[in-house]
Amino acid sequence: MTISGAVTYDFVPHQADAIGLDYEATTQRPVRGVTVEAVNGSGTVLDSDVTTSTGTYAVTVPAGTDVRIQVEARYTQTTPASWDVRVIDNTNNDAPYVLAGSLSTSGTENSTRNLNAASGWTGTNATGGYTATRSAAPFVVLDSMVDAIDTVVGVDPDVALPLLNVGWSENNRPTGGSIANGDIGSSSYRRVGGVSTILILGAADNDPDEYDRHVNVHEFGHFLEDRISRSDSIGGSHSLSQRLDPRVAFGEGFGNAFSAIGLLDPIYKDSGGVRQQSGFSLNIESNLYRKGWYSEASVQTLIYDIFDTDSDGVDTISAGFGPIYNTLTAPGYVAQADFTMVYPFADRIRNDPAVDGAALDALLDEEFIFGRGPQGAGETTFGQQDGQGNPLYTSTLPVYHQLTVDGPAVEICSIATEGHYNKLGNRAYLALELSGSGTFTFTMTNTSPPPAGSGNTDPDFLVWDLTQNQGVLRLRADSGAENTETSSPLSLPPGSYRIEAYDWCNTLENAEGFGEFGTQFCDPLTSTNNRDSCYDFTVTTAP
Repeated sequence: MTISGAVTYDFVPHQADAIGLDYEATTQRPVRGVTVEAVNGSGTVLDSDVTTSTGTYAVTVPAGTDVRIQVEARYTQTTPASWDVRVIDNTNNDAPYVLAGSLSTSGTENSTRNLNAASGWTGTNATGGYTATRSAAPFVVLDSMVDAIDTVVGVDPDVALPLLNVGWSENNRPTGGSIANGDIGSSSYRRVGGVSTILILGAADNDPDEYDRHVNVHEFGHFLEDRISRSDSIGGSHSLSQRLDPRVAFGEGFGNAFSAIGLLDPIYKDSGGVRQQSGFSLNIESNLYRKGWYSEASVQTLIYDIFDTDSDGVDTISAGFGPIYNTLTAPGYVAQADFTMVYPFADRIRNDPAVDGAALDALLDEEFIFGRGPQGAGETTFGQQDGQGNPLYTSTLPVYHQLTVDGPAVEICSIATEGHYNKLGNRAYLALELSGSGTFTFTMTNTSPPPAGSGNTDPDFLVWDLTQNQGVLRLRADSGAENTETSSPLSLPPGSYRIEAYDWCNTLENAEGFGEFGTQFCDPLTSTNNRDSCYDFTVTTAP
């Protein structure tokens, strides 16, 4: 006998003004590309099928047999492209989400059995609430991943993606702590036990993200960067109005742009609050926020303008996603010597035939990104906004300081004017080119102390060889010594090396309310005590 039907989920759109969810406009959408199983009373699979783009399926089972139709929130394929995306409950031992019908006889005639994953919502936008199991949520999240994968397969039909776990739970809340308890902080991407993992908020009346499809696809963008491209982002809290570490700005800006590309919708929506009736939205294409090489808003606007077909303002490029994807996955980009920022991306994509160099320069200039080449040579935007100079940020240029062995000391600064951990100026970047092998000593010495009452400085630095697989940390110099950090002699082969140097106190998230408080160096950390300090940095031939 043939049992056929459709698998759907309740989809709750955002309000017409893109703020908050509209439960009164709920519709049913197809669950695409998932495996439907017909199982008997013992759980034995009698037949299976994969749902079509409209959610339909058909299975064949013996007549007069008790049969249950079930489907797991999992999207997998092995050829020609391959992927495996599983939505799991990270607060229930990573159990899969399964939507199952009733166990009933197949009878003696063909029959129809439809499955719908319900939202669990009862009532109106103004007075309703979640009163039943939120069965739809895992399938909503999964369907966002389907759109993201379709976008990638559209430009790379043979892409091979590793396993991706997507943890969603109604217990996932914006509190730091144990993932198993749902204290995930925010919707985010990370590796858990070596497995790529996206965690999605689910706390009702707070900030659930299952219906915020841009949030879900944004996190998939981080997965792409990590597994088939490269990201040097250090993560952390961020916003469109902040001046960020340029590695963070690029990663977050790409994630935002990819969400608009993958959903073919430039209006990014994020609901929250009581009954999910508040939130925010933004137009990825129009940067009304911060501009500069340290701005995620500038990065997202740049990348989306390269993609889209609209010609508006200085945007005359309509290249599609192909050049963006090809740039990010090119071996020369993945194994580049420089940190992943907007500069190496722009430097490489301008060579694509679909991207006119002059038009790209116009987009960059529009975003106050004036540096060129992989290191942003010639950059003049040091942290001012809309052309208004701010001397507090002048030490952020040049983007890269050039080191020479046994050469003069290079002055760098670590500032916390914008905040701590991942903000502009917390870390300085240096470049070292070695034409021959040798043994070297790196030294960072304080020359300009922070404000009185801040304690001594704790200079630290990292020496990277980024041309190796996902980057190799050659040296971590973070002894805790006050005011001067000197490395042990380090043997290095010829090559290109990049260094990030900082006052350790400026890299603590506790200055913004995260992490542990109180250190011998960093008390007090307040919004008015920014610990701006400068250093001489040298590299010398070790005796």
